[in-house]
Amino acid sequence: MPSLLVALLAAIGISLPTARARRRALAGPLLLALALASLKLARSPGASIATLPVSYTAITAALLLIAIALPVGFAALALRDPTWHLGPKAVGLVAALAAVSLGLRETLPLASQGGVTTLAAAGGLVLLAGLLRFVGPRLAAGLRWADLLVFPLRTPASHRWDGAARGLLAATAAAALLACLSPRLDLLLAAVATGLITGLLLERRLGRLTRPPIATPLALILLSVAAYLLIHVAGDTPLGFRDLLDAPYSYAFEVLTVLLLGLASWVFLGLFPFASSPRGPVSALLAGALLARGVGPILADGWVHWQPIFYLIPTVAAWHAAATRRDEETLVALGTLGLLSESALAGWCGIAIAGGAALLRAVEWLELAGARLGDAGDVLLRLTLVAGATLLPPLLQGALEAQTFYTAVTVLGVAGSLFGTRTVSPR
Repeated sequence: MPSLLVALLAAIGISLPTARARRRALAGPLLLALALASLKLARSPGASIATLPVSYTAITAALLLIAIALPVGFAALALRDPTWHLGPKAVGLVAALAAVSLGLRETLPLASQGGVTTLAAAGGLVLLAGLLRFVGPRLAAGLRWADLLVFPLRTPASHRWDGAARGLLAATAAAALLACLSPRLDLLLAAVATGLITGLLLERRLGRLTRPPIATPLALILLSVAAYLLIHVAGDTPLGFRDLLDAPYSYAFEVLTVLLLGLASWVFLGLFPFASSPRGPVSALLAGALLARGVGPILADGWVHWQPIFYLIPTVAAWHAAATRRDEETLVALGTLGLLSESALAGWCGIAIAGGAALLRAVEWLELAGARLGDAGDVLLRLTLVAGATLLPPLLQGALEAQTFYTAVTVLGVAGSLFGTRTVSPR
């Protein structure tokens, strides 16, 4: 039910006639997924809503109402738009009716228990959103100014794809696939390193390296040191992921190795302050596979040690992305919430969202190369957004289990970024 309702709201959003309305409507499924994930964690299996505190049910009901109202409201406004064609309009309206019906079934019991407090909570959330809307542009202007001091704005290069560039792209994509499917740690580490090196070579081939890269090579050194330590200390233990659960890794060793891999992954993910660092087209996907498949399961004790600090990274990055209008960083920050959790399902959802960020970068590169998606490509991209939205409830559930506050603040930052104006990310 949660994933279906989120998908319906996303379907409303992608059917809208203008890009601005589509972006803003997608805040609805995001907030809905946060509310439903929180509700699932708060309720014990088989327990009734009456066991929950009134304040919690009121706030959750208010969040659900706002989440449903956003895409449905944009759909109502779009009825006056003559460019909203019959096919998309039919999809949007049918999805809106179904979403309202299913959404009220989830919301009304909570609102009934919350009573008047639900209305007060809804008003408070709207007031907070209005305040952020008023103050946000002023804070964003200051953050963009500070951001440009560190990462000067550059006009992306015009891409000329020759045979060598296509070969490097194929090698990078193959490395990402191997990183996601490899049954062994050594193959995963080799795939991550290969994907990043070929990605840097691809950026150089396309003329995107306006200065020598610094952060990514340093991160590759950290990855190499951690790889040597992991394989050397494992000794005679086979390097399969299940076998390494019994590897002779001490607590101190795990804390040190997780720190090395965490710092390296921070750069590979491209989160603030590394959003402009050259790192290749699929670096976030490679980092996601490294974190969710290697670091978290194998080095669990060290992972838990650093987890509260690491969760601050996507939180800051989400608000940085909202201020500087970087869609790719927004997606990666959202996916990182799942990558940093202890849930295997949330980790795989994070890997998939990191893959969506790679797809977003690929679309931008194709546009710079003069290619156009066409109607079929546009439909496929919109359907990908709906499929990605269904990953949000399990991703946010795993993230909330790990860090409730950081997860909520990150989601609010991502929602805020959807209300900004999209620009080409300076890279």
